[in-house]
Amino acid sequence: MAITRTVVEEQNRERKVLMERLKHSRALEAQAMAKWREIARRLTHERAPWHFPDSYPSSWELDPTEGPARVRIRLQRCHLSIDQRFFLNEHTDKLKATKLDAPLSYLFTCGKQDANATALIERLHTTERIRKMSQARVVTPQAELPGEALIGETCFYFVPDNPDMPLHTDIALGGLDLAMAGGTAWRLEDIRELHRRRYQLQERAIEIFLITGRTYLLAFNSSKERDEFALELSNCNLPRRVPGDDLGEALALWRSGALTNWEYVTCLNKLAGRSYNDLMQYPVFPFVLADYTSETIDLSNPKIYRNFKRPMAVQDKKNEQHYVNNYNYLKQALSEGLNLVALNQEPFHYGSHYSNSGTVLHFLVRLPPFTSMFLNYQDDNFDIPDRTFHALATTWRLTSCDSTTDVKELIPEFFYLPEFLLNFEGFNFGVRQNGNRVGDVELPKWCGGDARLFILAHRAALESEIVREVLPFWIDLVFGFRQTGRPAVEAINVFHPATYYGFNVEQIADPLERQAWETMVKTYGQTPAQLFRASHPLPIQNIALAGPTNIPYVIEGVEGIRWGNYVGAPTNDPVICWKHKHRALLASLIPLSTGDVFGLPNCTTLILAYSKGASMLSSTSVLGAALASWHSTDGIARLKTKKEQPPRPLIKSSGLDPITVMKSSPDCGQFWIGYMSGRIVVYACTVGTTGKIEFSSPSPSVLLAHRKRVIAIELSRAFSIAVSGDNEGVLVIWDLNSLIYVRSITKEQGHPVSLISISETLGDIAVVYQLSNLLITNTGENRSDLKVYTINARSVGVVSSRRRITALCYSNAVEGVSINVIAAGLDNGVIRLWSSWDLRLVREINSGKGCGAIIAITWSCDQHHLYAATEDCTVIIWEGTRKLNNGTPKFVNLSTL
Repeated sequence: MAITRTVVEEQNRERKVLMERLKHSRALEAQAMAKWREIARRLTHERAPWHFPDSYPSSWELDPTEGPARVRIRLQRCHLSIDQRFFLNEHTDKLKATKLDAPLSYLFTCGKQDANATALIERLHTTERIRKMSQARVVTPQAELPGEALIGETCFYFVPDNPDMPLHTDIALGGLDLAMAGGTAWRLEDIRELHRRRYQLQERAIEIFLITGRTYLLAFNSSKERDEFALELSNCNLPRRVPGDDLGEALALWRSGALTNWEYVTCLNKLAGRSYNDLMQYPVFPFVLADYTSETIDLSNPKIYRNFKRPMAVQDKKNEQHYVNNYNYLKQALSEGLNLVALNQEPFHYGSHYSNSGTVLHFLVRLPPFTSMFLNYQDDNFDIPDRTFHALATTWRLTSCDSTTDVKELIPEFFYLPEFLLNFEGFNFGVRQNGNRVGDVELPKWCGGDARLFILAHRAALESEIVREVLPFWIDLVFGFRQTGRPAVEAINVFHPATYYGFNVEQIADPLERQAWETMVKTYGQTPAQLFRASHPLPIQNIALAGPTNIPYVIEGVEGIRWGNYVGAPTNDPVICWKHKHRALLASLIPLSTGDVFGLPNCTTLILAYSKGASMLSSTSVLGAALASWHSTDGIARLKTKKEQPPRPLIKSSGLDPITVMKSSPDCGQFWIGYMSGRIVVYACTVGTTGKIEFSSPSPSVLLAHRKRVIAIELSRAFSIAVSGDNEGVLVIWDLNSLIYVRSITKEQGHPVSLISISETLGDIAVVYQLSNLLITNTGENRSDLKVYTINARSVGVVSSRRRITALCYSNAVEGVSINVIAAGLDNGVIRLWSSWDLRLVREINSGKGCGAIIAITWSCDQHHLYAATEDCTVIIWEGTRKLNNGTPKFVNLSTL
């Protein structure tokens, strides 16, 4: 027996050694494949050295990355797995690339069937302590992905049961792809918010919000499993987690005017459990306007708006009796025990819902990936052309009057995403009975048929004072006390019982009836969680100061749009409140959330991080900061963290490829360096709790797309993009989270890029090209072109300036209640402001005699002060004449450090 035991123990030891070696080998293989995947993504795009145009994706779909106030405006490249018959003939060529393998894909495609999820879970257990593991499903608009959710010491993992599902690719893009078995990991330090959610009307899901702008919805088998998992995750070290929105705070802020209607309704959707990840619980927004046919509209005219006190189906009072009769008939039938409709346990007015997957897909049918979802929803067919979403006027007429089954409200995209109104992929939706082909959505005449201007004007309509006064009545219907009970009956606002929380399908004994109810819960729509038990408070009336009467119009077809109260707006003339000449030149001005504006010397950038506030009302403070600078003489980039200490060497560049530009952005966590060769290198940096700056990545990321000197780099943490420009006039847009190439913009003449600015509210990109007239006029005079593109590279407009533009920035007042402007400083000391909507000139601001060229310009974060630095070392600050709690300007000169 002793010999047998010894032999068995030895065999077990050898097996264990072998298993460890196999797992280690698989881990190394996974790491190698992940590295090859990264190399392929970095080096095979359209401006990279290993580009393969035949297999490169030429289609675009919605990127789920969220920006400010949860807007999703970015598109990302994709291959469309949609049959050729669904495209117009002139758009079928793009499908050829879908049939070819991606470049170098054989290097990172695992052909071993034994590299499964079980092996990955086992590896995780041996390399990191797993605190909690539970069966879960990642819920996406496309489908559900079942698997295992695991909480480790540093990461949160999801391991799919079937890693070969195409759906998993979309999930992995937002995390750290573990490669070995299709697993995905998200760093705990990236978790910003954690919320308990309903799924299929049951309390058994959580939604995770990351600092990258991505969100993930996980559904568990039971409420108990969900609560245990959420509690364990909450107990982990989540350094960047902030408290979720508080309903009381949000209400107070909205009533006082500190939150816009958009921000408030977005907040209510979030608090009520509405999620972009679940089409049945998609965020719901109100129909706002009732006029889609007039040549012009006036936002101060109450007649152009819907009735916010009534549901959409009874906007026309003539329909009211139909729904009342429907409710009464069902009530009587149920009370008499007549089982005419066996599944109806409560009477209702409407058999359909104002928000469900059908409604969302109806509106988003032109926008991949929703196009594929629509085809699945419609049994692999587009809808009948006359029923397809083709005109806003028709949609309003059907919903508000002509149809007794169409009761839909709107989706958020109506207020921020023009692309969903455009058939930019060339889908073949067919021809209507009147002979017109269904293409782009027919838009109102008052916006000139322009999708971007419609979205902007529609957002302004949502923010009008008229809507602000009546919005509480709509909130009562959707999120409030008129959602259920007697108030709902009186408001003609009762929907099918399968759409309300609280119905327990498991209590139904009959299996066929239970299955039918489960189907209805999954397809009918789901009413948001009830947030208010009493009538929603009305807004506090603000006493508006009288403004000038000769205000320029914004667009010709829409009157009553507000310019806003930022300094320099047509309603708030700028006056100089401070002017000082410094000893050294200030080449850039950096506004901070603290209210300060930092002035930096030439060849210097600011690395800074904020501490996190405890609530929506919390003020911001600086956690840590440093100055990074470089000099062309020695090619060394240096970092200065303390005033009393000299800068320390950080990076040594090659003499053959010197540094040409360096850029960071407050709270970005990245440090970008551009070189003469066109190469860009990105370093990740973190700020510890003590404020110490650390460069966390031992090997920086090298980005290749430019072939000439990189002149300008601009970062937008708000929209998670970076934009770089070179001496050849090429603009490149990068994803700030993955550092992956998105797209490029090239100007035909190839004039060099000199300045770039990104709107923190719209995501638009303004760029200045320097044009020399030497060869044309022999005067040597330089002039500039200001060109504006959307974040998806669609041209907004161009302005040609006879004076050289030497500084550039956007105002960043709140969208909807303001029309932001693009400020350009000129070489003669003048500042010109152009409308961000259509580049119409708004005003000119003179800095005074003898100041020279404006070389830096910015607004303070509260938009109450405009700062400019000139080439003669002068800093000028303007405030508005309206004196709207401007406060004292706070300028800090960092050139003396």
